[in-house]
Amino acid sequence: MLIESYDIAFEAPECQHPSCDELRAKVAIDTDLTELIPYVNAEKQGRYLPAVPVVTWSEEGRNFALRPHELAVGGLNGREGGVDTVRASVDMLNDIWERRARITPDHNTREAPKILDVYKLLPRTNCKECDLPSCMGFAGELVAGNKKLDDCTPLLEKVNEETRRKLLDMGLK
Repeated sequence: MLIESYDIAFEAPECQHPSCDELRAKVAIDTDLTELIPYVNAEKQGRYLPAVPVVTWSEEGRNFALRPHELAVGGLNGREGGVDTVRASVDMLNDIWERRARITPDHNTREAPKILDVYKLLPRTNCKECDLPSCMGFAGELVAGNKKLDDCTPLLEKVNEETRRKLLDMGLK
C-alpha cells in the first residue's frame, strides 16, 4: 500500500452564489506520489503537466488534482460525504499503485481544451436542453467537467457523430 495515512483539511471555496455549500478537500500525504502520477494519468486521461508535476481529472461532478504530496478534491457536499469521497479516492490511488505492473505509465502532456475551441464544434442551437441558456455556457461547463457530452441532445444525433468524435478526441466525456 502506497498511501497509508493522510490528513484532510476542508475549505469552502469562494462561491459567487450565496446558497453555495460546496466544500473542497486538501489531503496532505507524507508519501511522495511523484512516481504514481503517470499511472494515474494513464488511467484517468486527465490533464497532465509533468513539469509541475500534477494530473487533474473530473469524475462524477468532482474535480481532482494529484500532486507529489497532495490530493485535492473539489465539488464535495458536506464533510461526511467528503471524508467518504477522499477515502474512496485514496483507495483508488492505492489500487492503481498495486496494478502498476499491468499499466503503461502515460507521460503525455495534456491540457484542458479551450472553451472557444469546444464552442466552435458544438451545434450552437442554444436549445437549452442541457439546462443552460447557451451553447457557450455548455462549452464552459463541459471543459470544467460539470457537464457531459450526453447532456447535449443534438450531439446524440447521427448528423453530429463526427463532431462528437472530435470532442471525445479533445478528452471531453
